[in-house]
Amino acid sequence: MQNTHLIAAGALAIALAALASTLAGSEPEQVARPLVPRPIAVGAIAPAAETHLIERPGLYGLGPQPVHGRYAIVSDSLVRLDPATMMVRSVIRRQVHPVD
Repeated sequence: MQNTHLIAAGALAIALAALASTLAGSEPEQVARPLVPRPIAVGAIAPAAETHLIERPGLYGLGPQPVHGRYAIVSDSLVRLDPATMMVRSVIRRQVHPVD
C-alpha cells in the first residue's frame, strides 16, 4: 500500500512539474489597453474618423485656406493637408481642439 502512495505521489510531482514547465513557456495573457491617439506625422494619411476640416481658419490664428491645401485638426494636431489625398503636408501645432 505504501508503494502505491509513493508511485502516485511521484506521478503527481512529475505531472505538476510538466504543467509548470508548459505554463512558464506560454505567452503572457493579453491585457486590453485603452487606445491612445498617436501624433500625426507629415506624409501620413489622415484617418477620416479623426479629421476635422477647419471652416474658419481665423479662429485658430491662421490666414486664408492654402490654395492647394486645407487646414484640419487630426488626432489633436493642427495640420495642413492635401484634400484630394488627405495626406498631411505639415504639422502646424499639437494639442489643438476644434472650436468651429
